[in-house]
Amino acid sequence: MALPATPPGSVVTLVEGASFCLSALGGDLDGERPGSRDGLFVADRRVLSRCTLRVNGGVPTPVDHVLDDPASATFVGRAAPTGSGELGPIVVRHRTLGHGLRDDIDLRNAGDEPTYVEVEVDVGADMALAPSVRAGVVDVGPVEPAPGGPGEVLLVRGRGTSRVGCRVTSSKGVVAEGGTLRWETIIPARSARSVSVSVWPIVDGAEVVPTQGEPAGRSESSRRLARWQRGVPSVSSDHPSLATAVARSARDLGALQVFDPDFPGRAVVASGAPWRLALHGRDALLTAWMSLIVDPELAL
Repeated sequence: MALPATPPGSVVTLVEGASFCLSALGGDLDGERPGSRDGLFVADRRVLSRCTLRVNGGVPTPVDHVLDDPASATFVGRAAPTGSGELGPIVVRHRTLGHGLRDDIDLRNAGDEPTYVEVEVDVGADMALAPSVRAGVVDVGPVEPAPGGPGEVLLVRGRGTSRVGCRVTSSKGVVAEGGTLRWETIIPARSARSVSVSVWPIVDGAEVVPTQGEPAGRSESSRRLARWQRGVPSVSSDHPSLATAVARSARDLGALQVFDPDFPGRAVVASGAPWRLALHGRDALLTAWMSLIVDPELAL
């Protein structure tokens, strides 16, 4: 069940285990802006501090966004009008947090004529520690982007086992220039085209290496969470706010579940998401007790 958009003025938070992503309501990550906490955080580091989208040279105007589940969201915007005065394409950005971060960007031409579209995604990283970002005291600057393979950008700091950062990959046909991924296409009338950008973390010198065609999203814990949410009792009410509150509570409870690799079938409830996600015994016991009607196994 998709949940209503986050209230205006707040950020969109995605959580997957101990990793999390904070973005603006339009989907952009701009952690290099003064006072911003945006970014992709993995292993207590901000491995991606900037990921901004431009279509035809401009930032799409945000229209709406929806949290599909705790680890994925959909952002909808509209690109600026073309030079001929026609409305720009509709921009739908599907974001998923899993082993890495993946953005699937759909561009939809609702007009009666074909339209040219240029897409640019600017990426950057500073590898700042999460506590420093949270406190608003970031004392490191962005790293210099390095070329990877075709359509790739490498953002890395350190050497050997202290190497940390990410590799940004993209769909076929995307050209990487510095920290910018550029792609262009012609969309036929009343049709759509799509492009994907994936971020693969590098932590303690170890890099998540994707196999051919593997998406960055949908980790095993995300699939477990989806299965758990399908088993949550549904609540019907003539009071919309009550139904929304129950659905949001179930989503939050599911997002706070963590799993021991030695006992993958047994979940416990953590707290402190997203900045200080950890297991707190008293809180876990009380939450499990109060959630007996939803999932008795949390108390076992």
